[in-house]
Amino acid sequence: MLTDPKNLVPLKVKIGLRPNGHADHPNWYQLPLAFNGERPEDHMFGGWHYDKSSGHRESSPDSPLGMQWGVMLVSQKLAQEALTIWPDKMSKISEAEFEDFWENRAYAHLTENKVDHQTLASYNDELSLRTQMGQDTTELKKRLVKALDPNDPERGIRKNNMRHYADFKKDCGITIVP
Repeated sequence: MLTDPKNLVPLKVKIGLRPNGHADHPNWYQLPLAFNGERPEDHMFGGWHYDKSSGHRESSPDSPLGMQWGVMLVSQKLAQEALTIWPDKMSKISEAEFEDFWENRAYAHLTENKVDHQTLASYNDELSLRTQMGQDTTELKKRLVKALDPNDPERGIRKNNMRHYADFKKDCGITIVP
């Protein structure tokens, strides 16, 4: 896997279905770089970002039944070679197009925050018991306030950094080639 998150290209790929019903991803080992001894995985950052609004089993105006869009962040070298070999299956998209794909197709189904229901229920139970027993709950309430803050590392509610492209980009430190 590509470890340098700089100068990446968002490659939008049309993924069909094989006769056995499995996704027909490109065989990256057909690229010239692979024939020259390089591993395609070393030119990829992260994994696939799939269109969740229209998969293989649904049909939409830009995604007919049996086809799904996926985007992968790759090196410029892999992108150039892939676009040469499969011009009908993929295209280089701009960062704005990738952000739109991220926000409205790939991760629109995710919630803004991740909620640890078990932790919050435990805090609530402890607060209830301590209150019933007349104990001081000042410190527990401080922990609860932190647990309810999605930007605080305290377990409870955490910001889901996969929901928005800007958060993912910041976390990973990626740079997209214009």
